[in-house]
Amino acid sequence: MKFEKDIFISYAHIDNEALRKDETGWVADLHRALEIRLSQLLGERPNIWRDKKLQGNDFFGDEIIDQFPNTAILLSIISPRYMKSEWCIREIEQFKKVAESNLGLRIGNKSRIIKVIKTPVPISQHPDFVRDVLGYEFYTADYETGKHTEYSQAPEAGTEREYWQKLDDLAHDIAKLITEIRNDNSAPSLGTSSNSKAIYLAEVGTELRDERDNIKRELVSRGYAVYPDKYLPPYFDEYVQEATELLNKCK
Repeated sequence: MKFEKDIFISYAHIDNEALRKDETGWVADLHRALEIRLSQLLGERPNIWRDKKLQGNDFFGDEIIDQFPNTAILLSIISPRYMKSEWCIREIEQFKKVAESNLGLRIGNKSRIIKVIKTPVPISQHPDFVRDVLGYEFYTADYETGKHTEYSQAPEAGTEREYWQKLDDLAHDIAKLITEIRNDNSAPSLGTSSNSKAIYLAEVGTELRDERDNIKRELVSRGYAVYPDKYLPPYFDEYVQEATELLNKCK
């Protein structure tokens, strides 16, 4: 199915405010980098849009919602402000409603709402229909001190390598999803077929997350489906049940 617009970036105004006057905002930087990387992967320029006129109250008009039927993917920039903004939540809820009325919210096992987590927010505060959707975490966390450091393109930030690795992960996954949406309405190949290779890669603490990400990239490059492919429930019995189901898919 062909949409007029490939991606809408949903974000809160303050998350695109630059700390220095000579810098561009975090969301603007992500928008530009993602557009370039997707162009390289798709072989053509994707149509990525966002409301550049957002003011401090994050207000938007119906002209944004009116374009959702012609938009393939919503990219949600998760942050504390995003979750407190009724307009941001309205955007994601309205996109869900529209998506369910046309192609569906999920293509195979992939959601058309993609979460980029700029600043961590407890999963329990995410809208219930995307709580199990794995987010792309653009930050590092030290849970001993409680400090979170956001990934940045700026070399002086010390997280430039992590930023570009995560951006590349995001771009590759979006490119696959866009291609699947364009080629086939039902998009079955994004799910794991009975003949595909699959492996369960155990979850780890924050201090080992980069190493886990590197292992996952290597497995994906070798054609493996990597589980878990969603957030698992926080309750023991439900966690064991879902983890067991995923383990049974691995071979």
